[in-house]
Amino acid sequence: MIKRKEWIGFWLCIILLTCLTSIFLLYFRKEFHHQIIESEYRILDSEIASLSEEIEFRLLDRDLKLIDLGLTKITSSRQELIEQLVIESLILPNVFQVLAYETDGTPVYPRSDGQPQQLDIDFEPALLTQSPLHKHHQGSHFSYFLRINFLARSCILEVQIGEDFILNEWNLIDRHVIQQAALIIGVGFVLLFFIFRYMSQVIQDRERQLKGKNQMLQRTNKKLAQAYKTVSLGALTGHLMHALKTPLTHLQIITREAESDKDIDPKELQSVQIQIKDLVTQTLNSLKEIEEQKKYFQITIKEILNSVIERTIKKFPHCNISLGNDPSLETKLDNLQSALLLPILTTLTENAFESKDQTSVELGSTLDGEKVIIFVSDTSGGISTREKEFLFDPSKSHKRGGTGLGLAIAQQLAQSMDAKLMLKKTDSNGSTFTVSFKC
Repeated sequence: MIKRKEWIGFWLCIILLTCLTSIFLLYFRKEFHHQIIESEYRILDSEIASLSEEIEFRLLDRDLKLIDLGLTKITSSRQELIEQLVIESLILPNVFQVLAYETDGTPVYPRSDGQPQQLDIDFEPALLTQSPLHKHHQGSHFSYFLRINFLARSCILEVQIGEDFILNEWNLIDRHVIQQAALIIGVGFVLLFFIFRYMSQVIQDRERQLKGKNQMLQRTNKKLAQAYKTVSLGALTGHLMHALKTPLTHLQIITREAESDKDIDPKELQSVQIQIKDLVTQTLNSLKEIEEQKKYFQITIKEILNSVIERTIKKFPHCNISLGNDPSLETKLDNLQSALLLPILTTLTENAFESKDQTSVELGSTLDGEKVIIFVSDTSGGISTREKEFLFDPSKSHKRGGTGLGLAIAQQLAQSMDAKLMLKKTDSNGSTFTVSFKC
């Protein structure tokens, strides 16, 4: 199932989900890191601002007392205020060093660790454009730069804190981000899997339905083509069967004359040959037309029997032929059955009238479970026991001047539609033929 083409979309969606999730979470990770920096900055700024006010008031109170004592020369200076603030700032959590600078980057007092005296930072624009202003010294510490106002003048404090504290916070955020990413991608994967699995099953069901309909359509088209060919072949067979009777009868007469050592007229033999040749040519042309066309229709047993009656009346205008009224007459047959039944039944009815002029024929049908039984009953005097032995033999005929082809071809047509043509009964009054098949 995973190899089906629609699952390509599943993997593309997973890739897209992973990319979008990664982009958004990386963005939020950066924001969360910045919030940690900003949060620590605000805490330091607030605490150092409180310390500076406290120190300033404390020194101011001391200076007032010294002034009252007339000791104005030993009152506190700005540098002393800054030094006191630097010392007391070291007690803040995570702070291990504090340095003071003028706004131009010059140290307020010389450093004792031998580090450069001048920082390459222009604090005025930096403090205005970057908040909070800080630097990360990889593997060492973070430096925060805070503006402090003393005696109407500003100075910059560099508060250095250990990087472990902030890195731990960052690592905690990173773990949460990774967990969230895994959760989002995992949930998305499961949801997309079930969605695509459902869609895949729907598509496969539709494909199976389409495949089934396509196969049904192919079978129907094949059946339509076969049905049309069968219809045409049935009609062609009936026509050929009756058309061959005359030349074959003529040929039998010529054969008997030859057996009696009578002279045979070559022109007469040639005429029979031409008739048979023309029939063969017409048949081949008809077969070609059948191959190039397709038709389809359904027909009831009643319509088939009515067609048989119409054909029989055309050949025997004064014949007595009737149709029963059983409900089974409304049964519909396909082309294969209807096309082959027509010449079979026509042969049976015409044989009855050819055997005896004053005869009656009844056509009808009955149902026996899934089997349809069509019967042709006549009053033509019946068939003798001797004649029944070669009833469907094409080389013999029980009718005077007959060829024996009619019932033989009818039997072949019945077999081709998986039907059974048989003489049901016969006596001195007449005979009944039946054609039985599954509907």
